[in-house]
Amino acid sequence: MSTLTIRGVDEQAFEQLKKQAQSNHSSVNKFVVEALRKIAFPGVPGKVREWHDLDGFFGSWSEKDAREVMERCGECRKIDAELWK
Repeated sequence: MSTLTIRGVDEQAFEQLKKQAQSNHSSVNKFVVEALRKIAFPGVPGKVREWHDLDGFFGSWSEKDAREVMERCGECRKIDAELWK
């Protein structure tokens, strides 16, 4: 699955997207993905494909294991502000 970054969304439009997502009991991301899908495939019913291949993995770490992984991944999780200008 691909990732798409949308820049330049004004605050008013973002607030409207949030309201629409909430009224559909959805996250903003899911709401926007579904809206884009409807635009790309007008008249074609369907839903975004859900993946379950890692479901058994979640919740399987101990607190110690999770803390250790997060400590090791600390540098990878930093956002480079220069890339988002």
